[in-house]
Amino acid sequence: MEPSTSHFHGQEIALQVAGFSRTDAWSLDLPSSSSSNDPKPQQSIHVQSFRHDRTLLRCQFASVPGPLCTAVIIVPTTVRDHSGLPHTLEHACFMGSRTHPARGFLDTAALLSLSTGTNAWTDCDSTCYTITLAGTHSLAFLLPVFLDHILNPTLTPASFTTEVYHVNGKGQEQGVVFCEMMARQDSESDVLDLALRQAIYGPESTYAYECGGLTDHIRKLTMEKIKHYHAQEYRADKIAVVALG
Repeated sequence: MEPSTSHFHGQEIALQVAGFSRTDAWSLDLPSSSSSNDPKPQQSIHVQSFRHDRTLLRCQFASVPGPLCTAVIIVPTTVRDHSGLPHTLEHACFMGSRTHPARGFLDTAALLSLSTGTNAWTDCDSTCYTITLAGTHSLAFLLPVFLDHILNPTLTPASFTTEVYHVNGKGQEQGVVFCEMMARQDSESDVLDLALRQAIYGPESTYAYECGGLTDHIRKLTMEKIKHYHAQEYRADKIAVVALG
């Protein structure tokens, strides 16, 4: 591979040293934006795919010109009820990891890497974690920290209290996930969307359930249920990392 074809040349070497093997490589030609009749591509994006020899974690790197790098960590998360287990983990994973248990460490490390911050969202069939930062060296530093939070979160009782559900001293129901869903679950758009998906897909499909959770079901969650779901779904062999820069 010639150095000019990929901004991730150094990261390819690092991945091979770290136990990753390259499984595929290809190029994507983007059409020219200057003229629809121009047969020459505006640019060619070189993509490489790697798999970790032991954990089977998959990584795809795409060379895109520019000073910024973006990484997306994709976790397949299916559901069979309205408890919102994927949604709870989307929040709880940011509360600390086995290696870096302090809350806020990930965001501080992201800022030091000239990042605009971390983000995540939950959908019916997957949960995605994203970050954009300056340069491949910053990505090489922060990506392992981010993955550690996703694969090895602390999942403490305190994080359940703040991020999922609790009743405060005034008898008020609190928790980030609970309050978020309480504010939207009865909206016209959410009610219609859920009813349509239930009618189309049926009870055997993950698309028939509210991945964010419904409050009646969130109330019944426990940290043990969340830990069990994490062990079942958040496995390295199911996760894909896509990086561009």
